Parts: sequence; C-alpha cells; structure tokens
Amino acid sequence: MKKIHLNNIISLVLQHKMALLKKEIIGRGLGSLETENGKRLFFRYFLEPSTQKFLIESFLDEEFLKSKMEKSKRQKERVRRKGAIKNLVSKYTSAWNSKELQYLISERKEIKQKRCKQENNFEEVYSLNGLKFFFDYCEEKGVNLEENENDFLNKLFGYKAVRKFIFNKYGNEESVINAIFKFYIKYISINYLEKLRNESIGFRFDTYKSENEIVECNDSDVKNHTLKQVMKENLSLIEETFKLYSGERNLNGVPKWILNSKKEYPEEKFLIDFYDAINLLKTKFKVTKKNTTNWAIEDPLDKKISKLFLG
Repeated sequence: MKKIHLNNIISLVLQHKMALLKKEIIGRGLGSLETENGKRLFFRYFLEPSTQKFLIESFLDEEFLKSKMEKSKRQKERVRRKGAIKNLVSKYTSAWNSKELQYLISERKEIKQKRCKQENNFEEVYSLNGLKFFFDYCEEKGVNLEENENDFLNKLFGYKAVRKFIFNKYGNEESVINAIFKFYIKYISINYLEKLRNESIGFRFDTYKSENEIVECNDSDVKNHTLKQVMKENLSLIEETFKLYSGERNLNGVPKWILNSKKEYPEEKFLIDFYDAINLLKTKFKVTKKNTTNWAIEDPLDKKISKLFLG
C-alpha cells in the first residue's frame, strides 16, 4: 500500500512538473510572436503558406529595395545579410513548428522553378495550424472558449481574403494576436454589427425563425429564395466582399445581386453585405443568441474578446 501511495505521489509531482514546463514553453512561444522579428515573420505565415527560402529572399528584397549602394556593393552586402536572416527565419520557424507549440504545420511539396530548364525540387511548406496560437493565448489569460466559438473563429480567419485584409491594415504595426483583437472588435463585434443594421437598409436574416422560410426582399434575384438557400450563398460573401473592399476588383464569381447597376462596390454596400455574411456565420456556429426575456442579442464571445484585449 505504501509503495502504491508513493508511486501516486511521484506521478503527481511529475505531472505537475510537465505542466509547468509546458506552460513555460507556451509562454516563450507566445512571447516570440511579440518580438519585432517574430511579428514580422509570423504575419507572413498568417497571410499564406510559405517556404523558408521564399521568406528569406523576400526579406532581403525588402531590406535592399531602397538601397542607394552601387550594384556590386549591394550584392556583397546582400550575401552577408543572407546568413543572418536565414538563421533568424530558421530559428523562429523551427520553434513554431515544434511538437510543443504546433503553431505551424509543414508539408513537403514540389516547388516549380521559374526557369523552365531547372528541375522542380521539394521543399518544406509551412502553413498556419488554425488559430492554435490564439487559443493558447486565451488559455494562458484564463479565458476559456467554447467549441462552437473556436469553430467560428477558425472559420472566419480561415478565409484568405480576411487574413489579407488584416495584414494590409495592421501588418506593419501590430502582432498577429493584437491585429485579431482590433479587427474583431472593430468589424465583428455585435455592437458594430447592430449599428450597421440600424443605420443601413439591406437583407436582414436574423429575424427569420426557420431556415426554410421564404426571404422577403426587393431584389428579384433573391426573392422567393429560402433562408437556407440564401445562407449557403451568402456565407461565401465574406471572402468575395473582402476581395472587393481591399482593392481586388475582380468580380468573377460574385453573385450579381450584391453589385449595383454600375458595377461598383461602394463602402456602404460592402458594410451591408459584410454585416449579413458575418451575422449568418455567427448564427451558423450559434455564437450569438437572443435573450428570451428582453429579446436583446447576447454574444458571450464578444465579452471574452473584449476582456482579453482590454486586459
């Protein structure tokens, strides 16, 4: 009995030490996202999958873009700097891709060469492992997100156009975590969405009780569609809306009913469609709900995000 009791104590001590070690590793990992080099590099992975080789060359190009050195001197300096940047990219990438953090996942892919005579080679392509880094931050701060809230955030920030919008707006100033907070509070919070609803005239879907109920609106392309049909189409608007609003004026694949007769996409129309898309996404993942007493819309996730951002 004493031996079994002693083994249990040893096991508990080891578990406690492992938990402390894991917490320390996560703390260092999150801290690396806040350093100047870490912010810059992780934002690139947040934007799109990449290889270390591509990022090294990209950073070198940015560093020497406005250089006034003579071409020969610039080439020598570039070679000298390449080693330092290579070590920096490798150090951060390896840490984020480690089993302990898993903020990045890697896959060996065939990379096509620009010059047709060169053979294609295989390189490790690193991509974001969902929002694991963000969920680690929430957990470290003592804020527990529900499974549906995690799913909603992963879906929202899984859109490439959304990530590009965030990168263009905050990439030069903020870490990815702070950028997510600022973006969410400014564009996704229920207060902002409700303000849009009160100030604009658009398609209002949140009042319908059944997804098979007929949607009533003035647009002939949408009239007599069920809410379920409109939801399916409208969820894809998030990416298309961001593309249009962030300057990518390619209208291919955009439902014609979101465009006006002049084929323009003014900010007011963007805000209306963006409200609908986000509102439907929140509804789909049951992030928002109505209080049965006063019918006010409640959003626990908003409160958690605000708490994290304001500290």
